[in-house]
Amino acid sequence: ATPHRKLAFTSKPNALCPFHVEWGKPHHWGFRAVATQRYMGQNTVEDGGDRQETSRV
Repeated sequence: ATPHRKLAFTSKPNALCPFHVEWGKPHHWGFRAVATQRYMGQNTVEDGGDRQETSRV
């Protein structure tokens, strides 16, 4: 995944993106709004051990 996409695959909030993706399982996406810092997929983000950066969009 490249940081040039709309969704930055990072564990830190990107100032250039309103949303960023936090990886839990390879097929699960945890979107967090940077504005509210509120998790929409807490159960998926807990599995941060196996992070698979497979860019499937």
